[in-house]
Amino acid sequence: MKFRINTINENEFDVITEDGGIASISFIDESFQTMYYQSRINKSSVDVHSSIWDDLSDGKAYLKEWDGNPTHESMIQDALQWLVVPQPDIWERDDSIFSNVIIN
Repeated sequence: MKFRINTINENEFDVITEDGGIASISFIDESFQTMYYQSRINKSSVDVHSSIWDDLSDGKAYLKEWDGNPTHESMIQDALQWLVVPQPDIWERDDSIFSNVIIN
């Protein structure tokens, strides 16, 4: 399965899976936090909206506060495990999926 990393800055990025799952990772109040969105985006929602946040905020979201100094890679892997069940055998990074999504 493919996924994309939408980098906003060094301490803020999103993980987007090809099936429309999104997790946002940010450095807030001295620690990293991951917001996992239960709602999914799809091609039609992306074509209609300039921002997907309204759609995502209509559904449930879950927050994880990270202890210590997690690596970006460990937070990405955690997001992928949360967003896709069962886990695929292979993850392939492809930053072209949902490339027209405006997330910042």
